[in-house]
Amino acid sequence: MKWDLNKWAPLLAFLGVLFFVVSLPYRWLDHDEAVLGEHAYWWWKTGQYRSVLHYGLPNGWDQLLYSTHKAFVLLGSASISIFGWSLTALRGIPLFFGIVVIFLVQKYLRTEFENDREYLYWPVTLFLFQAMFFTAAYRFRPETMLMTFGFLNFWLLDSYFKTGKFKYVVLAGICAGLGLFTHLNGAAYAGAGGLLLWSRKKIGPSVAYGILGIAFGSLYLHNMLGPGQFEEFLAQYRQNPNLSEADWHWYSPMVKALSEHLRFFHSAREVSTSLLLLTALIGSWKILKEECSSLLRYFLFTILILGALSRQTPIYYMIYLPFIVVIVSVHLHRWTSLSNIWKGATLFFLAGFLLINSSFSWELISRRTNTVARTTEMVASIPQGSSIVGPTSLLFNALDEGYEIRSFKSFKFLVRNYPDYPDTYEGLVNFLDDTAPDYIILDHIDYNQDEFGDFRDPSELTMSESVGSFQVTETHEDWTLLQRMP
Repeated sequence: MKWDLNKWAPLLAFLGVLFFVVSLPYRWLDHDEAVLGEHAYWWWKTGQYRSVLHYGLPNGWDQLLYSTHKAFVLLGSASISIFGWSLTALRGIPLFFGIVVIFLVQKYLRTEFENDREYLYWPVTLFLFQAMFFTAAYRFRPETMLMTFGFLNFWLLDSYFKTGKFKYVVLAGICAGLGLFTHLNGAAYAGAGGLLLWSRKKIGPSVAYGILGIAFGSLYLHNMLGPGQFEEFLAQYRQNPNLSEADWHWYSPMVKALSEHLRFFHSAREVSTSLLLLTALIGSWKILKEECSSLLRYFLFTILILGALSRQTPIYYMIYLPFIVVIVSVHLHRWTSLSNIWKGATLFFLAGFLLINSSFSWELISRRTNTVARTTEMVASIPQGSSIVGPTSLLFNALDEGYEIRSFKSFKFLVRNYPDYPDTYEGLVNFLDDTAPDYIILDHIDYNQDEFGDFRDPSELTMSESVGSFQVTETHEDWTLLQRMP
């Protein structure tokens, strides 16, 4: 193959940026955005984290929540205080950090390798075509913010190894702590930094790094400084419905670490990314080992620690993305020096990565509905101050209009972690009767609210039909309203 793949890098980067920008008005609102948005809203309004969306859970989240992605949520609260209760403004936070992490990877490649334009274009292409990053960079979740602190942590430590300047250890420790403050899985980055220092026999600097990391990471405790509050946090964390009893055995970290490879092959988007990574690692191993030894070690330590800490939740694959992008970018930049066999393999897996991830991204934006317009329509006949169980999209913008918004997700969490209700239609109806919201809104659109639809098609409900102690009062083309009867 005589043609140079690198000449296509600017076009691919342009297409990635174009697709990303055009997609922004068509993004789907998911449950996590509503949850974290609500956390930010209540901190702004009351100075406490709450989750009324999860009303009915025994852990008391609807009254006081001790655990959330705190630094990120606090930025969300600041956004609300400046721009008001706006999903678009909240999404500007992960967008900002997404741009920053792309810039950092570009800067690292052009500083540590060659100052070639390909190191501008390949990171843009790989990040924006990767479906998880494509989603996360405009989704109110903390992954891009966490990636920023994690990659900075590595680069600062690498700068320390190359210059011997202690200031880089100080700054790395601060980044490690801020990553932990952003998300508890930031412990993977923080721990990887400590192990990297130990592996280079930098014992004194590792102690200083650890002290600074703990100091800044302890900001996470800012809402549990009162008597007994830390114990309440531990009790509430043990009841986290995202976890299970299997997470609390002494051997759980080992079991989870041995299963970490599953995160790399969870679905076609991860598989295509991981196969491209493996191609780059094998095809350019000699160069990577010589030029990126610290990055490879840090990447490996991050995998080991995250594997021990976290179940194989797909979203946390993103923690690895900055390092994957560096490795693949270095390999692609070497195109002209690759053998024809490696050129063919690289082209095959790169094409698979681009096509498969693009299909996932297209599916995301094809779900889009006009959230604000639908919310306005749905609550038009409901008195302000009423409690409503419905799609989480109601949070924008009904929450600041005085409505109490709850989610069907509480039922799924109860079924998963507690013996209160069976996972049946009758169990769901009993849950609704017991928690007694004033109204229920059933969304007919797939993905917006699947908990009721798992048992029954909401579009088939007819006027005046009863569901437990609730009665259908309005039917529309794509949603149905029920009111609690006295």
